[in-house]
Amino acid sequence: MAELRWAGIAGLVVLLGGGAAFSSAEGLGTWDGRWWAFTTATTVGYGDVSPSTVAGRVIAIVVIAVGLGIVAFLTGAIAEWFVRSDVQHAFAEMEADGAVILG
Repeated sequence: MAELRWAGIAGLVVLLGGGAAFSSAEGLGTWDGRWWAFTTATTVGYGDVSPSTVAGRVIAIVVIAVGLGIVAFLTGAIAEWFVRSDVQHAFAEMEADGAVILG
């Protein structure tokens, strides 16, 4: 769970920082930059704001990569939470079978 917390914190820092940097690079308001960062990171991308400067495009690349990574990480964490008991049960059965085989 600690990894999930750190990934969430890192993602939030990149989104807020990326939004602020994007708004500065593109000459937008702070909230417009943050709106852009969150919609871009989640791959929604409404198209109402898009980068037109090189700096804005570089920031976009970072925000997109981090956003995809966070979504993938969260998806994996949620899936692991659902199958954890099944995996633990399977390992317990394998250990019991191993003990029987080895005598």
